Amino acid sequence: MIVCVSSTGDLVEVQPEWSERLATGDTGGFLIERQGDLVYHTELDQENFFHIFGTELNDYMRSISTSG
Repeated sequence: MIVCVSSTGDLVEVQPEWSERLATGDTGGFLIERQGDLVYHTELDQENFFHIFGTELNDYMRSISTSG
């Protein structure tokens, strides 16, 4: 798994589309299961799955990290 942290609004232009598609169930056959899941097209017109984490990323990171 690769996690890239950014504060620049990654893929902000496609987030509303995929949020609406998730709500209506029109996911085009992609495994879009939760808010933040989306598919975007690369410059080579390849479809890539991407998940935009919100504040829940902190909880996920704590759950896979050990103290000390």
